[in-house]
This record gives sequence, structure tokens and C-alpha cells, in this order.
Amino acid sequence: MMYYEEYGDQKNPTIVLLHCAAIVEIYLKQHELSSQYHLVIPHLYGSGREVKQDFELEKTMLALIRLIKGLGSQPVYLVGHSEGANLALALVSQEPELLKKAIISSPMVDENDRISRRKASFVSLLYPLIKKRWMGKVYVKFLGIDEPDQAQFFLDYWTKISRTTWKNYYTDRVTFEKYPGFPVSSVPILCLYGEKEPKVIAATVKKMLALNPHCEVKRIEKVGHDHPIKKWRNFQAEMKGFFRS
Repeated sequence: MMYYEEYGDQKNPTIVLLHCAAIVEIYLKQHELSSQYHLVIPHLYGSGREVKQDFELEKTMLALIRLIKGLGSQPVYLVGHSEGANLALALVSQEPELLKKAIISSPMVDENDRISRRKASFVSLLYPLIKKRWMGKVYVKFLGIDEPDQAQFFLDYWTKISRTTWKNYYTDRVTFEKYPGFPVSSVPILCLYGEKEPKVIAATVKKMLALNPHCEVKRIEKVGHDHPIKKWRNFQAEMKGFFRS
């Protein structure tokens, strides 16, 4: 079973939060929602307590499906950002019966394999720099990790994330062709993305909107890919409003 953190009363509605590539702590500011919801935060393969397993799309998807089915509280609310958003898109397409509603934040579906391979080559080249402990400390500050034990945990797994995992984030990827169930899925979807995001994200959201009539889109002004952190109160308000509607 994939490791996951759990907060709040299991009798409350469940939100499964899928983190972005390599950063389990992206929802740290959202833990206060545990007074109203049962929060489940899986550690996706390749990071956190699952850092010893390289990220692989199919393996990760199967583990998430088993995890959600094992919660005993279906259907659940689903939230995913960046890599987590891509996985959420796949779950909406493949396992819609497990989900009440889904928030897909900053999904990034590259146009073709050539683009994704270029990105993988670039991140592979930068890997010796990315894995440095000082780079991890930059993210500790950015994420607002104040507890020493939490900071130490982050730094410990950050330096262990493999080159294969970093490359697979781009090459072992979600596409609309792999998940043809997306256009017919009836799961209500809220797409969120920042005004200053890379063009590929706006293009992905536009395609999702064109393919599925159950999508609605909100753009977060004056912020980029880091909007769940910089605008975490806004992100929380969007979750509450969408899940209560």
C-alpha cells in the first residue's frame, strides 16, 4: 500500500490531495481543513516516504486506485496540482465512480513526446544541482516548513530523489490519448491555474474545457505555478466553495 498521511475524522467527507512532482508538503497550509474534512495525502512514488521507488505512471495509478478503494469512503473529493493534477485527470478518466468532484490545478500535458523528451534531458542535465541539500533548503523556506523535524524529513528525501524519477515525470506521462475516458467522464471538475503559468498549462486547460462539458475554469491572477503556496488562502476558498456547491 502506498504510504499516506491522514488528518481529521474519517466520518467527515474525504479529500484526497495529490502533490506535485517531488514535493509532498505543498498542501501544508491546508491541514487546517481537517476540522471539516478527512484529509488523505498520498506520498507519490519517487518522493516522501516512497522515495525509494522511482516514479512510474502506471504503477502510481494502480497504487492510488487501491488506496482510494481501501478508504471505505467512496466516492471522494480529489485535488491534484501539477504532476498531481495530471494524475487526477487520469483518475477522472479511468475511475470516475470513485470520485465526487475533482480540482485539477495546473495540469501540464505536453503536445508530443519530443517536447517531453527535451524536458527530461534538461532535468537530467541539471540533476546534480537539483539534488543538492542547499537547493532543498530553498524549498523549505519557500514552502514555509517551520517545524525542524518536518524540514529535516523534506531535506532527507529531497536529496534521495532519483534521476530516473525526475526524467519519468516528463517521459512517463499522462496524455489525452492514454486516457480516452476523459471526454465522457461525468465527474464535476474545477480547473485552476495561475495567470503567469507556462503556455503548456493554459493550453492543457483549454483542451480539457473543450473535451469535457463538466469542466469549469478559474484563472488565479498575478501568480504562476506556485499559486497553491503563494495564494493558499485563495486555494482553500476555492476548495471549500467547489466541494460545497
